[in-house]
Amino acid sequence: MLIMGLALAQTTQAQVDWAERMAEAAMPIREDFSGPGWDWLVEQAQAADYLLVGEDHGVAQVPQLCGALYEGLVDAGYHHLVIETGPFTGRLLNELTAVVGTQAIEALLEQDPFSLPFYTQREEYAFLQKVRSLSPAEAPLVGIDQELVASPRMLLGAYATQFSDANLLAAELSLARAGYNKLVEEKNPGDLWMFAATEKRLEALRAVAKGEVGIQIIDELVASRDIYNYNNTGEYHASNLTRSQLMKKHFWTFREAHPEGKVMVKLGAFHAMRGYSFTHVQDIGNSLSEEPGATSFHVAILPMGGVQNRYTPFSSEEARQAPVDSSMLGALVELTESLLPESGYVIIPLAQWRGLVNALPEDFALRKLFYGFDAVILVPESTASTGFR
Repeated sequence: MLIMGLALAQTTQAQVDWAERMAEAAMPIREDFSGPGWDWLVEQAQAADYLLVGEDHGVAQVPQLCGALYEGLVDAGYHHLVIETGPFTGRLLNELTAVVGTQAIEALLEQDPFSLPFYTQREEYAFLQKVRSLSPAEAPLVGIDQELVASPRMLLGAYATQFSDANLLAAELSLARAGYNKLVEEKNPGDLWMFAATEKRLEALRAVAKGEVGIQIIDELVASRDIYNYNNTGEYHASNLTRSQLMKKHFWTFREAHPEGKVMVKLGAFHAMRGYSFTHVQDIGNSLSEEPGATSFHVAILPMGGVQNRYTPFSSEEARQAPVDSSMLGALVELTESLLPESGYVIIPLAQWRGLVNALPEDFALRKLFYGFDAVILVPESTASTGFR
């Protein structure tokens, strides 16, 4: 048996025509989210306990696909959506999305722009509102990530009642907003409150917290600061590892409180995949795939061309319509270019080929995709998500 296994492992790339195999397996998804590919996707997701959607941020088609998909999953028991925000930003989004329309989020962003990630974009926020309206859960949105580096303005303002010293809180909130304004002018992240707040100031805020929530807010901001600081000093693996550990801690704390039902997870593709990610850590996607007695289905939504919104306070306005960079997709681009439809999407199952992984092209990205995801949805020509501001 060992000899046979070794012989199979030596299958060469020449023996496998990957473009032909992918063409045979590819299934279309029509623009109205129907067709054989869509039916297969919904069936796979309904059968799993966890659906993990790995995305490239700032692409309008991603939340549109996810919204249509959630409609077909809520009756199958998917009552919670895990998102790439901090836990307290997630709580706040549950409150904001309960309000019909966009007045609540627009008012928040008018006061504190760029204070939460991704859901400052209209298509992304509409997706959250759809989940909020369809889910029977009291608070269906669950943030498991670090808090955004520019979020302290929003969080200190939104949770002001959790602190007993109104004057101290107002002073810190003023410093947080001034620091952000300076960042916009000078592009220096060191001016942000998350980095500028001293240990003495943090301890003063902890001392006036009315209870556990106030203390937890400060602790989450400190944990987030430490992750960003690793990145700022070039310790990228430590940053990614610590962030993945924080995500796991947040998720399993949520799951302990809500053990019933299925969970949809929408994160950047690196976080959602099985095995070691592109950043060489076993992220939350792998943790869910290894839960005893549970099943997970991992799908990546990948733009193959077009534009996406990459705007940040550090960038120029052109970043709102940035060309998609498909270089990280490696050989997948060449292997699938003939499969891309003029309209709609195409989905390609991958899991059935893992036994032939040694016959894949010597391509790091392609091998990661095969191991990390059960399927990929290809967006032929993406459009950029639209910011509220």
